[in-house]
Amino acid sequence: MIWINTDINKHFLDILAPGLRVILYTEEELEVEAIVHFEKDELGKDWWYGIPDWETMRDL
Repeated sequence: MIWINTDINKHFLDILAPGLRVILYTEEELEVEAIVHFEKDELGKDWWYGIPDWETMRDL
């Protein structure tokens, strides 16, 4: 799973939803399709992740 940083990118909270299909990428390296996953930890903090479908990975 790849962590989606909603602390820095608070605007993501307006669009993220469990099961949403997204494209995760690193600049000038790669991109991969992923499904958004949500968890709440024992302290009540929300964590958002992308679960990559590595078969869709593309080098940039």
